[in-house]
Amino acid sequence: HSLPSSTDSRQFKLTSVDAPNKIELLGVRFYSGNFFAEVLPKRPGLFEIKLELSGESVDARMMLTVDCPDDTVIGPDGTCVCDKEYEPSSELGVCQPCPSGRKKDSVS
Repeated sequence: HSLPSSTDSRQFKLTSVDAPNKIELLGVRFYSGNFFAEVLPKRPGLFEIKLELSGESVDARMMLTVDCPDDTVIGPDGTCVCDKEYEPSSELGVCQPCPSGRKKDSVS
């Protein structure tokens, strides 16, 4: 495959075979004969994914394991939330320790 250029109408598409709409494709680059896809998963889990270029498979299907970041756990809705004694910071997806003297007993 040749990569699409700025004047090329072909586009990459990432499909999560077992969980549609759970993974967003941020970008694709080609280096030393390999495609590298940058993805943003919407929840943790094990996903079977495939990368396509205008409907043609770029490579074999792949397995992608997504874990919650440090200081987070899987919440009741299946997304990553701050663990006990941590609270969300101003940086998206990052948790920070609760301020001294303040403690929470549940995840959020």
